[in-house]
This record gives sequence, C-alpha cells and structure tokens, in this order.
Amino acid sequence: MKLDRSKYLAFVAALGGISAACSSSPSTGNGSGSDSGSGSSGAGTSSSSWSGGGASSGGSSGGASSGSSGGTTDGAACVPCPTTCCAEGAICVDDGLGNKACRQVCTDSAQCPTAAPSCSAASSGLCGTVGTQWACLPQGLCANQVVRCSATLPCPSGGACAPYVESGNPVGPYVCKPNDGHSYDGCGTAVCNGCATSGFSCAKAGTNSFYFCGKGCSLDSDCPSACCLPTQACGFCGGVGCAAGVCGPCSPDAG
Repeated sequence: MKLDRSKYLAFVAALGGISAACSSSPSTGNGSGSDSGSGSSGAGTSSSSWSGGGASSGGSSGGASSGSSGGTTDGAACVPCPTTCCAEGAICVDDGLGNKACRQVCTDSAQCPTAAPSCSAASSGLCGTVGTQWACLPQGLCANQVVRCSATLPCPSGGACAPYVESGNPVGPYVCKPNDGHSYDGCGTAVCNGCATSGFSCAKAGTNSFYFCGKGCSLDSDCPSACCLPTQACGFCGGVGCAAGVCGPCSPDAG
C-alpha cells in the first residue's frame, strides 16, 4: 500500500496540536508565576504570633523565628540566690561580703533552728540592716548583726534583751544587747545594778523579763517615738533612785 506523504504530514501535525493543547492548561501553583503567600517553600511573611510571644518570619522551611518563652515554670519571677529561687517562707540574705543564701524568715529567735539560731535583721536582703525583714542566721554572720529576741526568753548569744534604738529613741523591737549599763543596754548581772547615764534607771519594765537601762519617765510624752513603760521591778538596791517608769517600745512586737 502506497502512503500519501501530504496526508501523513497533515496527520502528524494534528497530533502535535492535540498534545500542545493538553500541556498548556493554567497552573495555580508556585511554578513560573509569583506567589505572595507563606507556603512551605515560599518566601512570604507571616505576622501571626506563636506560643512564646515572638513573631515568626519566612516560610516554614526557610524562615527564622524570633521571641522566647522566658519566665519560670510557674510564671513567677525568680531572683537566683545564688543559683536557685528561695522557697516560700524564706528570703535571700547577703552576709555583706556578697555571699548569698536562702534563710528562714522569723519574728523571734525562738523560731530558729540550731544551725541558724539568731533571728537577725535582714531588710533589703542584707544582714545587719534593720527594718521589716528578719531571718534566721548563724551567730556572727555579719559584723553589724542585730539579733531579735523575745522579751521573755534569753538571747541565744547571751546578753540582755533590750530595746532597739533609733535616733536615741527606744523604738524597738527588742534585740540582744551587751550587759554593760549603757543607755538601753542591759544593766549587768549583779544584784544591785546601776546605769552609766544620769536619769536612767535599771528596771524590768512593761512585759520585759530582763533588766535594761531606760530613761526615767512618768508620761508617754517623756519618750519621743516610744512609750513610758511602768517599772515592774527595780535593779537598784532597795529601789533607791528607781523611776516609776522607763522609756521603751510601745509594743513588744514593734519592728
């Protein structure tokens, strides 16, 4: 059978037209066109936030993420002391030399453990700073350590439990003082005790079970920033020269 060349060429041309029509259908992907989305391989930008609060930029395979989850596991702020947070009921205390440790809070040395028997001033986290914060510390932790005591229990380091003084006034609380007879210190351990300052009496006053040298008074107005505490017992032999009251803290729990 003889093939007509012109008809054959026309047939081949027709087949080529059908193939081109099939391959030229529109594309909606990321082929040769541009895509402003943020697909897995695109270069778009996503402004949505993620769990850490930061912003993620770029596609999932080529973008960089910024932001951090930050904070602590319970959401509370943590100040390392020196490397971990203090538990509830404790504060971070610096010994004045930069050495920090978590210490149990207290209001009286009777609450403190044997290893740290002194309820000491530690306001602003610094040993020796008197204010509203007190913590159980080892005796002698800092040079200017102020140890709180109960007006009815002896000091862990000995000495007398006498008023803390601020600007010359016995504002309290009661703290451990030397038994040296000086103003608002203990009056000593002798049967007959005197005070070094004129006008001061050695007395047990108010609820205090210990003798201290306090300024003699009869009215609260005699005691700036303090109160006139009635004398319960006099340290002078026979009560000679003992005042009816001495200045002291208005409350045994002051401070």
